[in-house]
Amino acid sequence: MTHSNGDAGDTQFVDVVLNEQSVAQPTEPVPERSGSLSSYRRNASRWQSHVALNNLGSLTPSENSRRSSTPALASTILSDGAESSDEAMSQSQVISRRVEGRYRRRNIKSYTLDNASTPNLRRKQDVALEPTLSPGMTLTVVDDNGELVVVRSPEMNGTPTAPKFKSQVDKAAANLSIGSLSATQSPDNSLIMDTSIKSEPNGDGTPINTNRTRMPHLPPKSAEEEARHLEAFTAMMREAKLIEKRKEEERKRKRAERLERRVQMRHVWDQEILPCWTRARTEQQYRELWQDGIPGVLRSRLWPRACGNSLLLPHSLFARALESANKMREDHTFPQSVQNAIDSDIEHTLPSLKLFQKDIGALWEDLSNVLAAFAVIRLDEASKRSNIDIEHADEIARRYHIYVPGTASIAAMLVMNVSPSAALLSIFNLIAARGWLHTLYALEEDDIQTRQLLAYERVFNTLLAEKLPMVYANMQRMGVHASTYLREWIRTLFVPLLDLDTVSRLWDNILLDEGDAPLYRIALALVQLLEARLYVKDKAELESILHGTNAGSLSVWRRESDIDQAVPLDCIYAQYAIDEDAVFDMFHEQDSWWKDSTLRRLLDRELVD
Repeated sequence: MTHSNGDAGDTQFVDVVLNEQSVAQPTEPVPERSGSLSSYRRNASRWQSHVALNNLGSLTPSENSRRSSTPALASTILSDGAESSDEAMSQSQVISRRVEGRYRRRNIKSYTLDNASTPNLRRKQDVALEPTLSPGMTLTVVDDNGELVVVRSPEMNGTPTAPKFKSQVDKAAANLSIGSLSATQSPDNSLIMDTSIKSEPNGDGTPINTNRTRMPHLPPKSAEEEARHLEAFTAMMREAKLIEKRKEEERKRKRAERLERRVQMRHVWDQEILPCWTRARTEQQYRELWQDGIPGVLRSRLWPRACGNSLLLPHSLFARALESANKMREDHTFPQSVQNAIDSDIEHTLPSLKLFQKDIGALWEDLSNVLAAFAVIRLDEASKRSNIDIEHADEIARRYHIYVPGTASIAAMLVMNVSPSAALLSIFNLIAARGWLHTLYALEEDDIQTRQLLAYERVFNTLLAEKLPMVYANMQRMGVHASTYLREWIRTLFVPLLDLDTVSRLWDNILLDEGDAPLYRIALALVQLLEARLYVKDKAELESILHGTNAGSLSVWRRESDIDQAVPLDCIYAQYAIDEDAVFDMFHEQDSWWKDSTLRRLLDRELVD
């Protein structure tokens, strides 16, 4: 940082530049102007801020007490590792200076000075609780990108911990970036707006803008206008809190009504649907009841029936396959690559439930056994196709896709509701009955399998272009194809994306239908719910939004949810406020235009025989 003497009395101007150790930028004298001690100069790359240091002369004891924070900041600003005649001023001269300035630009970042003698700049949150001995003052400067940065020297009692707010509205009020409007919390956590108005004169008697609803570089408002705007803002925030509260009450009401309706209709399930569950596929009244969600206690009986056993697999299949898997492990012939894939998939499956952690999760052993049996059966099938003995399992695993990542998500949903034996049978029958899922879980990756995958994705693109043409056009223009996100959605049957209750209800609808229509409808509903975020003109950001790894969305989600998690592995779309009501409201909106016959015609046109 450098400083130079001006010609306007005892006023000095300091050019402050971030990320540069000692850059001398000569400044020309600026004529003194009434009501302002700051000036602006437009460089080629940014606005340059000139901060006036006014020599106030000797201070009285009371003024010295009131301005006791000046020495730390003044010595920091004027010291740059080099001694000069100007910088060697006496302590009494330094004490009698104060900093004023007015600045331009919109985006303001906040940094802090490490201490009174070192002009290093760090992020404010890095020293949020650091105790200091020197009082704090604030200086706004310009960085190399042309953005305003607020530089603070350490405060006497450290930086206070940010208050916890009950809602996003409270946070919005507390973090309002217009002027210096402040919000605090009362003992009952209600929001209290500080509506006081301060007015301090400049050295020449003109008022300094300390309005709380106007930027500092603008002329100050009158007291009446300031009070009126503060009252309007307080009323607006109060109304926003009421709207937020009404929405939450409406969500609770709908959830309670849904649970009550399920209790009232329990006799229908017990007496009419369970004895002949296929009526739900043919009779509209039962179909609507099923789509509204199967009671949780009945899923263990209805899911295996809905999956069926079209492959005619024996019920002893799980026991025999698990015995073969254990024997191969003892003989060290079980492919290590397959075992590693299984372990990794389990580790990333629904971690928030705490059910599938190795050795401690209540359902880890069941899930691991089901997946091992699944892998052995596919090894046996691949062995017959290639005429290679299963003892050479490593070679088979190199030639075929024995284990497909995402299988653990499907198996976990089944293990939580049915026995391991029923879960294994349901997995194979579910994959065989859904053409899109069957293609994704194919043992071999050949031209036919690739063309079929692309055909399913073309059908989805056709439906997406019909309903959301602008989103489709933008994604195509940015090079974000359906395979980028859609294959993962279908391969896991949406398990990692949403909360368990929502996914369970989606599975109710998937199992009720015998074809792929629910898969297309759910995928379209998710894209529709993400629509507002999918107009960005950047490929990487579009992909991060679809994968749930967008830095901005995650930052807001972590701050509002008080969650310390880098990237969620389940309930991924919770960061977008996508919940059960939102998904099924969008799902039911499709009833007005969706036709299964249209989907069948598109699939017949695109699929390869």
